[in-house]
Amino acid sequence: MLLTLAIPYLPFVRIFGFVPLPGQLLATIVGITVLYVAVTEVATRWCYRGTWTQ
Repeated sequence: MLLTLAIPYLPFVRIFGFVPLPGQLLATIVGITVLYVAVTEVATRWCYRGTWTQ
């Protein structure tokens, strides 16, 4: 994930037209991704515990 975030800041990517995202947008995307992963983990554990332990 770090490489993906670092690509727009590398010196040669201007050739391809990459530009860095604004900091606030980048923080929002990372926050949503972290929240998604956390909720998915909690839901998975809740679902498996409720279904197969009975």
